[in-house]
Amino acid sequence: MRKLASIAIVMILVFSTSVFAEENKNDNFFISPELGAAEREIIGDIMQTLPESDRENVIYFAPDGEVYANKPELKENVEKAEYVGDGVYAWENGETFVLPEAQAEDQSQAFVSDISILNYSCSGNTGPYRRVFSNPGYSYYEGRVYLPAAAEVNDQSQPGGNSTSYIYTGGRNGTEVDAGFQYGKTNQDWAFFNSPAGQGRTSGSRYKSGQTVTLKFYVTQDNQVAVSTTGIKMNSTTVTTETLVANAPGWKLNGTGNILKRITSIGQIGGNNFNSGAYLRNVQWSSSKIGTTAANAQQWLASQTGGYCSFPNSSIVSSDYVNAGQEKVSINIPN
Repeated sequence: MRKLASIAIVMILVFSTSVFAEENKNDNFFISPELGAAEREIIGDIMQTLPESDRENVIYFAPDGEVYANKPELKENVEKAEYVGDGVYAWENGETFVLPEAQAEDQSQAFVSDISILNYSCSGNTGPYRRVFSNPGYSYYEGRVYLPAAAEVNDQSQPGGNSTSYIYTGGRNGTEVDAGFQYGKTNQDWAFFNSPAGQGRTSGSRYKSGQTVTLKFYVTQDNQVAVSTTGIKMNSTTVTTETLVANAPGWKLNGTGNILKRITSIGQIGGNNFNSGAYLRNVQWSSSKIGTTAANAQQWLASQTGGYCSFPNSSIVSSDYVNAGQEKVSINIPN
């Protein structure tokens, strides 16, 4: 009897420890108990690749178009854009937009960069931009960026309002990735997105204009990338962190072949229009670091930089340059 009692106690302890560990895991991963088993498994696997600091609000954009999140309410903020033709897209609220310079291909088709091209050319036909890009070999970026207030943005000058302001990071290795913020004309806010080329346009939450947020972009595992921001969302007064994860074929966790970028741009359609009167002012990039992990990331300076570009010129795209990771960028297109 004493032996059976001992076995029973051990079984209870093992069971209790297992349940406790599962609860701790869910608490650690911030996974809502309201999710179904299948979604819990998918988002749990995604969250294991993220640092704990980026697990508060996580959305995964799967290549098949499905969206997974660690909290059901996060899906209420997700917006999927529809390609309506002639280079124009529309959010579900009817607001139209065009793509930034790096993905100005027809996104109804997949666009995959030539990985043999190590440098971005300083040219284009889809609007002005400021680009800084790294040498190959990095897989982690972090920094701070100011999202201009409504008075500092005017991207509605073209017929139909079809120009769009962007502030983003990302880069290329096989797949071009844009990840950051897109200005919304309707509510004067900034939509947060992670968009590998060829996977359509989907955004997470929208953030208030006129604030400085943190912005991180990194490879979570081979062929997968995440972008994370900490700031104040629309209809909120509290600071929160949101992380968007997406598949990006070609990207390497160890940094091999990866080129990182940070870009400020006004996307246009129908060719460059350098007398539209549009502007995007006072985009302040600061505290930028790059590396292969958060632990080894260092200040982004000239030695890590592959190139700079202010297109079409410094009169339209101006930069109060401090170093490769810190500058204030303004785009002012004359009338």
